[in-house]
Amino acid sequence: MHIILQVGNKIFSSYGNSDCGIILEYSGIVSKENIIKWLDEEFEIMTSEINIDHTYSDFIVVTMPYNDKVYSGKLISFFTALKHLSHIDSDEIKEYLSNQKAQSYIKLQYGLRDNKLISIQDIPKEQKGLKCNCRCTGCGMRLQARIGNGKRQPHFAHNNEACDIVVAHQSALHILAKEIIQEEKKIGLPALKVNFDEISKNNMKSWYYKLSDEMIYKSAQTVACEQVVLEKKISDIVPDIIVKIGERYCLIEIAVTHFVDETKTEKIKKLGLPVIEIDLSMLSGVELSRDNVKKILLEESDLKYWIHNPKKEEAIIWATNEYEKKDKEIRHIQEEIERTEREKRQRRVEKRKIAKEKIEQLQIGNNYENEIKRLRNDVAFMNLFKHRSFYKDGMAVPFYMDIPITGEVVFDCDRRIWQSAIFDVFIYNRRLDGKPVVNIKKISKWVTSYQQEFKLNWDLVSKAFIALKNSCYERSLLQMCIKEYIEYLSLIGFLSKIYYEVLSAHNLTPPNKEKAAELKAIINSVNQYSWSVTEEIYVMLNPNEYIFSHDSIGKNASNLTNKRIDDISNIMKEQKEKSKQLKYNSGLEEIMFNDSLSRKENAVDSFGFRWLTCTSCGEIKREDEMVYLDGNEGLCRDCSRRKI
Repeated sequence: MHIILQVGNKIFSSYGNSDCGIILEYSGIVSKENIIKWLDEEFEIMTSEINIDHTYSDFIVVTMPYNDKVYSGKLISFFTALKHLSHIDSDEIKEYLSNQKAQSYIKLQYGLRDNKLISIQDIPKEQKGLKCNCRCTGCGMRLQARIGNGKRQPHFAHNNEACDIVVAHQSALHILAKEIIQEEKKIGLPALKVNFDEISKNNMKSWYYKLSDEMIYKSAQTVACEQVVLEKKISDIVPDIIVKIGERYCLIEIAVTHFVDETKTEKIKKLGLPVIEIDLSMLSGVELSRDNVKKILLEESDLKYWIHNPKKEEAIIWATNEYEKKDKEIRHIQEEIERTEREKRQRRVEKRKIAKEKIEQLQIGNNYENEIKRLRNDVAFMNLFKHRSFYKDGMAVPFYMDIPITGEVVFDCDRRIWQSAIFDVFIYNRRLDGKPVVNIKKISKWVTSYQQEFKLNWDLVSKAFIALKNSCYERSLLQMCIKEYIEYLSLIGFLSKIYYEVLSAHNLTPPNKEKAAELKAIINSVNQYSWSVTEEIYVMLNPNEYIFSHDSIGKNASNLTNKRIDDISNIMKEQKEKSKQLKYNSGLEEIMFNDSLSRKENAVDSFGFRWLTCTSCGEIKREDEMVYLDGNEGLCRDCSRRKI
């Protein structure tokens, strides 16, 4: 175990100015008696008063007052000790020595004259030096009054005597505190608090973290002292101060370096008197200010603690009752929250049940078709369409503002109304600086809470199990329709495929003309009144990717019958073939309409396919039907077989 021995304002070194002698090795049991004996036997140091500081983890500090029997050759300054130990790894030892070095530079501001504390500021110039007739508050030796001039700070100094200035400073602080209380006849009492850990928690059921850590039984206050007595013995203890407040006496302990220990606390409790400890340790090692000490003693309460208060048990009983009341209140609030949550969950379940039933009804017979036709309203649409920011007289409605989407009846209006509104607000009128994105949830919030142009079918808004695009899970029909529409706008180039970043604003022409032509052709070919219209469009857009099976529906599709799954699967297969034929017919129609084959360049349709005229049969055919190509002419596969 490492020990550093501080003697007064010096460090003891067993080998003079050697770092090995500064850090002492001790292997015995740490107690005052054992260390005093060890110092005598090991280093011939005679002392009866030491203090042991266990603050540090790497070592302990043993302090003792200056002793003539500790030879001066074995005492070194903190500066010298820090210099010799600069190479060691322990930051704690360096920090300790640095702090002590800083404190050793403190000038003594107070001395004793006629057993009364006097400040250096109260010493006139004619009483400078030994004429001040003052003694040290620590060692009792005579002091010199150094009045100072210019930048020199006035202070007391010893007359060629070694003394621990820090100890003298602390003693002066101790005496000053007593004098202030005696002169002011007032004292600031700390609040009487009850910590949560001090009470019984048997009747409490709520979470402890919701209760406060402590309760104040009696607030801090400054009270008048009718009588102040310094260091008068009571029983077998000598308190620093005894004050009489009203009809009761209160003991006050001033703590600078030595605090009330457990033994003294037990003795105090037996007396039955209230005892306050005032912590002034933060003023140890700094220049003293009478005003600062006075403020702490009379006003501030954070540095005062009840060592014992006869009313503490009474306070604990009161706090226990208060905590139990708070606990009941919290439990009641928690029960209300839980009840509200249960009701919300129940309402959510009921709404989803209604949505499920409504969606199933829509898929029976012609119910969905009839609902779509009911919502189609040219007059209502045009009245609103004229107010769109992009509207111009006589303009045709862009096809992408009239896209059939499975479940669109969740909007209780013509689909052209809500699609043109979303396009206008979230795409057309966006500024492209800062890379704006389209957020499905924000659109949903706008639709349900802010816009007032159209209504919703609220029975269909809640989540339900819906089969769509190779999957079946619980989803919101509203968000599903919005998402499908946004994906179509992404497909034709208004938005990016990832994050839906707006790529084209203040523009009505789809950036991806090829996909726009394909999507338009597909929309014109599908049954727009079919519940599976989204599936049909998707298959035709992605004929080589879509595989529909029982497994793809998922485990949650309990509301779908096997017959319904088979029906959808058969539709998907038909649509795959239909998509191929649709692209072929649309491409042929485009080539013939534009008379593309009469030009010199290759005739290519919007889908990227090249068309040619067969030199044998004279028919216009696509490149995948040809075996020979030459400009815009070639030989088709059928004619090639006939020649063979």
